[in-house]
This record gives sequence, structure tokens and C-alpha cells, in this order.
Amino acid sequence: MPSGVRGLAIGLAALLGAALLPARAVQPGPLVPPKADILSVECQQRPAHAFAYAGAGIRPPDMAPAPSVESGYFLIEWFAHSPGIPPGALVMLETISDRQSLVQNHIHRTTSKSEGNQTTRIEISPEQTRAGGPVREWRVRIVWRGRALAARTSPGWAAARRAGT
Repeated sequence: MPSGVRGLAIGLAALLGAALLPARAVQPGPLVPPKADILSVECQQRPAHAFAYAGAGIRPPDMAPAPSVESGYFLIEWFAHSPGIPPGALVMLETISDRQSLVQNHIHRTTSKSEGNQTTRIEISPEQTRAGGPVREWRVRIVWRGRALAARTSPGWAAARRAGT
């Protein structure tokens, strides 16, 4: 190899090595896995509207309106530890109703990074409540990339799951 080409090759190698040196020195450290805690779960169920009927006020027992719940919501307060949870984390609510033993899933996907105190509200539709009755048991989980970061259940969740299977 002529000395001019060799000198050029050595110069380019030295330049390339110098350019990569700072990139190697600024390598990221180990990734911190996301962590979360569920602080509280509050279930609010709104009663159905009552209707007034004109008349004597006496009704046969089969005509008496049954107490029911029209709709409701779950208010989930949770905490995402530093450095936070990237976008796309799921707040999953699983419910079992009075008249349905199948688990109903309600999912809220975060659209931005979650860090610190978070509040998620998940609505239960009136149609779902009419079909299955009021929510009897529930489980809430914070999930990121298929891994449950935190979970909280109602007191009878395990027994309700055994009875439903």
C-alpha cells in the first residue's frame, strides 16, 4: 500500500476512534424497572331514578320496584415511583357482578409518562349494570409491558373467582 494511502487510512481510523470515544464514555447506566403502588380504590354506584305513581299508595308485592343500581364508577388513586412509568401503562379493572359470574374487563391506557400521584376514573355503563347487576367484587392492577406492577382486590375476590370457574 503506498505511504499516502496508508497515512490516509491511519488518519481516518484515528479520527473515527476519537469520534466514538465520547459515545462510549456516555453509555446509559442500568435501566430502573418501573414501580407503582395502588393507594386506594373507591367504588361509587349511583341508584336508579325513582318514579312516583299516582294512586292510593298501595301496591301488590310483585309490583314493588326492586332496588337497583343504574351506573357507577371506580376512582383509583395510585403512585408511580421515580423515574416514572413510560406511556402505555394500563390501569386494569376487573369486575364480577351480582347476576354474572364472568369477569368484565375495563382498561384505561395512559397516554403520557406517569410519575407521582395519579388518579384514574373508570366508568361502569348503565347497560352493563342493568345486564349484570351492581358490581360485587373487583380487582385493580397497574400493568406495563405485560408485567403487573401493583394489584389490589376487594375482600371477596378470591372466593368469587373460585365460585365462577
